[in-house]
Amino acid sequence: MNSNQAIKGRIFLVGCARSGTTLLQSILGAHSRIATFPESHFFQHAVPGHKWAKRLGLSSRAARGQLNGFLEESGYAELISGKTLPIESLRRVTNVFVRNMDTMSVMEGKDFWLEKTPGHLYHIPTITKLVPKSRFIHLIRAGKDVVASLYAVTRKYGGAWGRPMEIDECIYWWKEAISLSAGYLNQPNHFFLRYESLIEDPKSSVASICDFLNIDFQEEMLLNYPKIAKKVTLSCEPWKRNVTKKIRSSNRFHELFAPETQKYIIDKLQTTEDEISSWSDAGNSLRIRICA
Repeated sequence: MNSNQAIKGRIFLVGCARSGTTLLQSILGAHSRIATFPESHFFQHAVPGHKWAKRLGLSSRAARGQLNGFLEESGYAELISGKTLPIESLRRVTNVFVRNMDTMSVMEGKDFWLEKTPGHLYHIPTITKLVPKSRFIHLIRAGKDVVASLYAVTRKYGGAWGRPMEIDECIYWWKEAISLSAGYLNQPNHFFLRYESLIEDPKSSVASICDFLNIDFQEEMLLNYPKIAKKVTLSCEPWKRNVTKKIRSSNRFHELFAPETQKYIIDKLQTTEDEISSWSDAGNSLRIRICA
């Protein structure tokens, strides 16, 4: 049996940046059947920016370099291939990415793999089309906490994040991500989890994801996740170090912003928060756990 046949599921964990995706990745990656690795950012670099290139089904010139860098960061530099073409189709280079993910997972004795790059939320149609057996987990966090985290992290680690983000920009990022996720509510291969549910009741939340994936829940997932967090966090990502600590809620929003700024942010987010609250009323047929 080749590595492609051995893989039972390919999982993509997506959401707005600073929504707790590294924590959930680490918990799920502690399952005996799930392999996971550092963020690949593959589709963010593989999908071309020019519309004509997209129409022709071409990949970006950066695709191979990004894939090779990911393999090296993941500890599998031996899988890097020198077989490249001046111009490659997006399907071809994606097949190479999937084959490498399959191979790495089989080498670790796993039959599922989980790829966590929050920005892949913007490339779900491409992933769905090109990656067989793909499933998606959307992690949704309260807007005020995402805004606070984005605002703080882009100031503390400005170089890695490009530049400090202003409050309205942070608000826009979160609202756009929620809008994109909402477009997949009725699709059976998508699961939605509220970050606050994960924090308040981690066992039940993770068990519901395992049910979605048709695998058994394992208590060890909630005990061994710090070890996985260290594996998937690169030295150039110091903002992820807190993931190895005990699961807890954050009070950063109230620490960072004055009362009048807090009110401004909450008012700007309210309509979208109300929309999220309505998702749980959409029916039991949805694969969703959105209530905190």
